[in-house]
Amino acid sequence: MLLAHTIHDSYHVFPNFYCECFPHMKGKNHYNIPLALIFRQCLYSESDIASYILGWMSIIMSMISLFPQIIKNHVFQSASGLSIHLFIIWMIGDVTNLIGCIFTNQLSTQIYLAIYYVSMDVMIISQYCYYEVRWKDVIEKWKEIFYTMNHQICSGNRLKQSIHRSTSSSEQNTRSYTLLNTHALIQLFIMTTLVAWMFQSQEEEMWSSIFVRAQSHLQWNTRRANNCEQTTSDNSMYALGITCSYISCICYIMAYVPQIYKNFKKKSVKGLSLLMFLIDSLTQILYISSIIVFYAQQPHSYFDTVSVLPFIVGSVFTLIFSALILGQFFYYNNKRRNSLFKD
Repeated sequence: MLLAHTIHDSYHVFPNFYCECFPHMKGKNHYNIPLALIFRQCLYSESDIASYILGWMSIIMSMISLFPQIIKNHVFQSASGLSIHLFIIWMIGDVTNLIGCIFTNQLSTQIYLAIYYVSMDVMIISQYCYYEVRWKDVIEKWKEIFYTMNHQICSGNRLKQSIHRSTSSSEQNTRSYTLLNTHALIQLFIMTTLVAWMFQSQEEEMWSSIFVRAQSHLQWNTRRANNCEQTTSDNSMYALGITCSYISCICYIMAYVPQIYKNFKKKSVKGLSLLMFLIDSLTQILYISSIIVFYAQQPHSYFDTVSVLPFIVGSVFTLIFSALILGQFFYYNNKRRNSLFKD
């Protein structure tokens, strides 16, 4: 009776959210009213609460995972252990994640979290450019390109003037314009090569890499309640948002493959932060645990299982790749210590 009275009072004080948490009961469990009012989440059982806590622990771990690498880069005044391609594709994943959150009408906290990840990308990319890009070489290269372009433009103008003054045949005119077009193509090629060279900045890898996030929590772990007066959304925008989310997920899954390749090629993990990968491994373990705790409590539909499967697979692969990099840390560091002892 007291519970019914509490529910009735909550309905009058917070009628909108009471309407959103529907159904109010799942089996013998009523949704937790205090947690619903504080966190605006419909949590019905202890397993729901445990899964929610594990999910947020995973998100918090993902938010701090970059700091060890940022601090290490600052201390050593270098970011040579990482590739600029890593951060570029990393940002692509986070930007598509942000677009997906906006177009699928996610919670404002999810959007803020996605913005936070993008801002962290900007920070570490700026750090890389500051420490690794040889700006003097870049400036000299730009000067060389501009000098070449101006010289070609002047040569082209003189060539056109001589064509107008001369009594050459139409065949000569055609050859002159062909030469100018060739020069323009060469200039375009040089400019494109320069831009690629600036981003590559003496990195030999053609692959790109990013570090994983707990971004996929935004798809399922935050079980947003359905509003009783829900408005129909634009299906095309929603589909675009889902597509962006899966593009982001694919980027995160492929994160460590290029980094593993780079470590293997260098035979070293110098410049990388061990703590960052340890935190990231813990992030994935907490995330997988939150899914298992939530879905193990009761039977779920085939659709629910299929919808959550990509996130489980993505986290498992990410955890495997992270474990491989941790293995590289121990292997190459032990190998270096053994070589020092022999010397």
